[in-house]
Amino acid sequence: MKDLSRHNRLFKSIVFLMATTFVVAVTGCGGGGSSSGGGGGAQFAGTYQGTYQMTMTGGGRSTSGSGPIVIVIQPDNKVIRDPGSDNSLGILTGNSFSINNRGSSLNRPGVSCSGTFSLNGTVQGTQITGTLSSTNLRCNGMPLTITGSCNLQKVPTAARAALLDGGGNFKEFLQNAVR
Repeated sequence: MKDLSRHNRLFKSIVFLMATTFVVAVTGCGGGGSSSGGGGGAQFAGTYQGTYQMTMTGGGRSTSGSGPIVIVIQPDNKVIRDPGSDNSLGILTGNSFSINNRGSSLNRPGVSCSGTFSLNGTVQGTQITGTLSSTNLRCNGMPLTITGSCNLQKVPTAARAALLDGGGNFKEFLQNAVR
């Protein structure tokens, strides 16, 4: 009974952290990302804006949320998520990219996470579609699963500056959810 109460409190804290993170930034998925590849950047270069939907499951419960996301594809094939916030980075290969983040990027006082969470995207014309996922993600020992999707549309150059200053909220949502 005591262990169940601890898991319920942790899950509620995780949900709160997730919700707050979604509301505060503008993203695609958390900090310190990596990827590999090449090709396609000049063709797809630009700023893309849209929304993501995500569900986090753990401890016998789940919570869902959605929010804004911004992705910038540079001519040198770098793909940046959350440009005004955590600058998670991936590399465009052809028309696909992956941004992988360490679970430890969600750490806060009293919260210790491991594993990874990722955004995998495909560019088609002026649109990006993507999936959100996690691998062996654990926070304070509790296994967590992230699933979701995102859809973005390329924005005109004139609208780009305001989006880049705004950042994203995916990572913040997750940090608040695992608090």
